[in-house]
Amino acid sequence: MRYLSIINFAFSAFILTIINLSFVDYAQSEVIDEKPCFSNGWNKAKFLELKDKHFSLSRSTINELLPQLRYCLASNDPVIRDEVAFGAYSTWLRADLIDKPELSSLFETLLSDIAQNKDDEHSVFGPFVVLVFSEVLRVDRKVPYLQPEQRTEAVNILSSYILMANDYRGFDEQLGWRHSVAHASDAVLQLVLNPRISPLQLQQMLNAIARQVRAKEAHFYIYSEPERLARPVYYAMRRGDVPIAYWKQWINDVATPSPFNHWAEVFTSQQGLAQRHNVKSFLLNLRNFISLGKNNEQLTELDMAVQHALKTMM
Repeated sequence: MRYLSIINFAFSAFILTIINLSFVDYAQSEVIDEKPCFSNGWNKAKFLELKDKHFSLSRSTINELLPQLRYCLASNDPVIRDEVAFGAYSTWLRADLIDKPELSSLFETLLSDIAQNKDDEHSVFGPFVVLVFSEVLRVDRKVPYLQPEQRTEAVNILSSYILMANDYRGFDEQLGWRHSVAHASDAVLQLVLNPRISPLQLQQMLNAIARQVRAKEAHFYIYSEPERLARPVYYAMRRGDVPIAYWKQWINDVATPSPFNHWAEVFTSQQGLAQRHNVKSFLLNLRNFISLGKNNEQLTELDMAVQHALKTMM
């Protein structure tokens, strides 16, 4: 119990710090313009041709195009934003076609974008910056290039981003995907899978996820967010370096009906119904991941804890 009290106290201090930082960053945030996306001779037709050619370019041209494609993440055209810009970044990053100096610069630029809440008028830039950032973090997981303090920054900023997220818009017929919570979960997953991230850093991100499981403002998750949130949690469980006592308390905190006294009270309000829907969906997805994974003693024990949490919601 003393261990859990120390962790809870430390996390409370962390919460206050990142909330204060988030308000400062928000005041400094700026609206990003997509116009530079179509510059230097690049237009939609040329970008689509590049996509059809599987983003095949020389390394020097790739390095030159990287900063410009960042503005394409602010495009209100989902083809340019998702299929071209994100597609290009993902393809080049996974094929190791970006030189280390440009890769480090991309890390710092995207991290700053997230920290300063930069976005466009349609709020598509922010979520896609986070999604590209997940690919940048994946490179470090595969072939380390970041310094420990840079990973710490990534953990801090993503924890804050998840905790403060309140834009739950998903798919739109005209604008395509926005999906803030899901994209942030993907980025956290890359950190969770990175053995250079410490158990305490894992707990910092897990505590942020726990507070986003139920969502805010009586919102019902409908775009598979509980599944995306559960995936990094499951892989954190598989690491085996977070104490079992922490996990049991974490599952109990996620499954608490608070501010209601018990789950039977939630059926007379939208807030209560949304909370039950989101928490139950998350726990069911977490159970599914555990059941599909490799069995070990700790996972079996945690599966029982998740089952018990679900039974309290029946």
